[in-house]
Amino acid sequence: MLLTFLARGVSAAAAFLFSILIARLLPQEGAGEYFTGLTIMTGASVIIRFGFDNYIIKKNVVDEGRATANLISFALYSVVIFISLIALVCLAISVLSDFKTFATQYEVFLYFLVASLFFALLWLASGFLKAQRKAPLANFIEAGLVPVALIFTYGLFYQSVTLLQAAQIYLVILVSLVAVIYVCILVKFGVKLYLTTLSMKELQESSGIMASNLMDFLVLWFSALILTKYAHMSDVADFQIAQRLSVLISFILIVINSISAPVYAQLFRDNQIDKVGQILRLTTSLMTLIALFPLVLFWFFPEFLLSFFGNEYRDASTSLLILSFGQLVNVMSGSVGYVLMMSGHSHVYKMNTLYSAVASIILSILLVPEYGAIGAAIASSTGLAAKNLLGVYSIYKLFGLLALPTFEQIAKIFTLRERYEILTHRH
Repeated sequence: MLLTFLARGVSAAAAFLFSILIARLLPQEGAGEYFTGLTIMTGASVIIRFGFDNYIIKKNVVDEGRATANLISFALYSVVIFISLIALVCLAISVLSDFKTFATQYEVFLYFLVASLFFALLWLASGFLKAQRKAPLANFIEAGLVPVALIFTYGLFYQSVTLLQAAQIYLVILVSLVAVIYVCILVKFGVKLYLTTLSMKELQESSGIMASNLMDFLVLWFSALILTKYAHMSDVADFQIAQRLSVLISFILIVINSISAPVYAQLFRDNQIDKVGQILRLTTSLMTLIALFPLVLFWFFPEFLLSFFGNEYRDASTSLLILSFGQLVNVMSGSVGYVLMMSGHSHVYKMNTLYSAVASIILSILLVPEYGAIGAAIASSTGLAAKNLLGVYSIYKLFGLLALPTFEQIAKIFTLRERYEILTHRH
């Protein structure tokens, strides 16, 4: 757990510094376009990897001898999906607009769309390494490697790079890192040159994972995308910075989730529902305590924190306050999504995510045109809170377990024995 915690900690710090660097390196409008490009890339990569980054863990655990064959096969499938996605995008652009004019006006976004393939391959490699029980390395590759590499690269060009050049550098660095990672994996684990085929049932399972991941993405980021239509890019930059800063609150949740999933799966196999409830309450209490520190900073010193990105970003303080509320509910709810999935109720989790995504989309359409970044923050925060509260309700209805932290459990955390049991999951 400690190595995973450190890997995620370094990754979170790198992502934070990377955002500061981009905000300082580019004009505010340029930063807004850059971060929007990253958002487009992230959303497209969810479709392109088609849930393979999660499914490869299950596949490789069952058949370790075909591990690299599965990786290569899923990478090829992702390339096919990417080509299909690009073809659809080009067709839509040709129908709705002049392609040449569109490409000139939105050239930066096209670079990030191309980068989405390699971002998907990066996550696929991370899933492969998780199956090989190399969680710390996988977590760093997934969330920290690219920001670290770009911090050093952009640092060389500080104050001398344009928005378009920044996008081109991102693509080159990402492609280079993916190539090195895949070569290292194939050298380390051997090359298996045969294609892994998926049954209809396996495709349905993988597509279900993709759908859930896409709904999760829309809950957080749909409002940011629609904001680009109704607001100036400087306002988009404000919202993007506030959103990326607020996500730091859930850092501890990501760490706990990466460790707790197999623990919950084992407990459900052994029908130890009471122990699931004990661990869930203790971990949510611990995470809530840890999250209080950034929350206090966000709520009482928002303008000071935002000034690290530049004085022009101080206007994002209200958005940051609203978004941090949604992240607080996210942390207080704990690993409700993983509990539902590990207990065989993934369909309940998918429906909760779908309802929340629909709510976020509707609120974005209603609020963003009138209230801009504030409306986007309300829509995103409400969707995130709704998804987690629905998860809390579902677990209580299914198992009679209360996932929210209690004062009694928070008090227990301060005893040495309880801290040990939380860290080791020996409860």
